Amino acid sequence: MKYTFTTLYFSLMLLSNLFGQEKLMPYHFYIYSKAANDSGSFDLELGQYAASNNKLTITDKYANFDELVKALQTHCTKGILFYTHGFQADTKQFEKVTTKFLHDEVFSKITDKYDVILSLKWTSGLEYKNSVQTALNKGSQFMPMVDSIISVLRQSNPQLNVSFVNHSMGNRVFEGIMVEQQNKNIEWHINNVLMYAPDIESNVFFTTLSHLPAQANKCFVFYNIDDRTLAVAKMLKDHNRLGIVGHERKNELPANVILVNTTGLKDNKGLAANFTLHRYFYTSESIRAQMCEILNEEE
Repeated sequence: MKYTFTTLYFSLMLLSNLFGQEKLMPYHFYIYSKAANDSGSFDLELGQYAASNNKLTITDKYANFDELVKALQTHCTKGILFYTHGFQADTKQFEKVTTKFLHDEVFSKITDKYDVILSLKWTSGLEYKNSVQTALNKGSQFMPMVDSIISVLRQSNPQLNVSFVNHSMGNRVFEGIMVEQQNKNIEWHINNVLMYAPDIESNVFFTTLSHLPAQANKCFVFYNIDDRTLAVAKMLKDHNRLGIVGHERKNELPANVILVNTTGLKDNKGLAANFTLHRYFYTSESIRAQMCEILNEEE
C-alpha cells in the first residue's frame, strides 16, 4: 500500500510539472559549456527553457548541436539575442529565478525584434583568477556555434536581427568569442552589443575588441565607478576594469561606442544590488527600460 501511494504521489508531481509549464515568448534556448572532460575540452548541454511556478525550467534537451539548430530554425524568423551571464551565475537559483525575472521584464518586451533568446551558459569554477582564462576559452568554444547559428538563420532571413547582452565576466566570454572570430577572419553584422558592468580591461576597444565597432550598429558600455564587486575583482587581478572606468581614452572611441554612466542610480532595488552596485542590469527599472528601448529601436 505504501509503495502504491508513493508511486501515485510522484506520478502526480510529474504530471503537475509537465502541465504546469508555460511556453516562453520569445523562445528561450541555451548552450551550456560545462566542466572540462578527460580530453581537456568542455562538455556541452543544449536545451530549451519553459516557465513553471514563476521559475525557468528545462523543457527540452537536445542530443547534439544539429538538433538545436533545427529547433532554432523552426522558431527564429525575426532575430536572435545572445545572453551571457557573469562569474558563477550558472547556479540553479540564478538560472531559475533571476533569468526568469529578466525574461518577464525585458525579453518578453522585445518580441517584435527578437523571437529567440539563446543563453550562452558557462561554468567558471571557484578560483577567480583561473576563471579569466576559462571565460576566454569558453568564448572560443562558443564562437563556431554562434557563427553556424547566425549563418543558418540568415539563409532564411538576411536581415535577421542579431544582438548580444553580456554581464560582468560574461563580457570576457564575449571577448573570447570575438577574438576567435577575428582569428578565423569571420565577420557578422551585429545590431547591438550591450556590455553591463564589464569585468574586462578598460582599453579593450583599442586592443582585443578593436574590430567590434566596425561590425556592430552600436556598442553600449554600462559602468559604475562605485562598483564594489569589480573593486574586489581588481584586488584579485590588478587591471583597470571597463565596468568602473568606462573606457580609457574616451574621446578617441568610435562614435558608435556609447558609454553609459550608471553611478548614483536611484532605482536600484535589493539589498545585494545596493551593496555591490554591480547587478543594475536587472535590478534597476530604468536600466531595464533602457535595455528594452535599445533592443527595440530601428537600425
